[in-house]
Amino acid sequence: MSSNKLEAWFNDIRGVIADFFVGDSTFDDMGGYVAYMDAAVLQAINDGWQMNEGKQPVGAGGLLWAEFFRQNENTKVKSKSSLDKLRLDAEQYGVDYARSLPESQRRYSQESIEDQIKVDVFLWGADLYRSLCPCGPVNPRDGWPYLSKLGGLGNAASRFVYGSYISGVYGAGY
Repeated sequence: MSSNKLEAWFNDIRGVIADFFVGDSTFDDMGGYVAYMDAAVLQAINDGWQMNEGKQPVGAGGLLWAEFFRQNENTKVKSKSSLDKLRLDAEQYGVDYARSLPESQRRYSQESIEDQIKVDVFLWGADLYRSLCPCGPVNPRDGWPYLSKLGGLGNAASRFVYGSYISGVYGAGY
């Protein structure tokens, strides 16, 4: 990847897909909602690359990725922080696109309530990361070590949050 100046730009995405989701039945079900969303997000990145290369994209999620790839290749980019922000905006645009797909919505509706809650909490955290990351010391290139630590905390916290929420939902008769 270094020949195209991408070096470590995808460490956070790679880490979440390859490490964070492994061993969790909600997140590593290859036929489930999360796998479909991951595929759509990766397709958005590929579409952005295709557009950057002057080729036709498959879907409509790659617009900001194309801009990121163009600016990343540009040696006159204003600053790394502006490129960080564009990279995170591109990822959010791809995630929003993936969420909007009818197949994503269908697969989500087929998940259990418990899994929907788990996915929603994860997506909320991921959206928060992408919105706050440009304001702090963490960026997409070197943020994975920090995010991976949240995975361990998230599992314990998620059992409490999900368990409390589920108990409340079922206790209320929903």
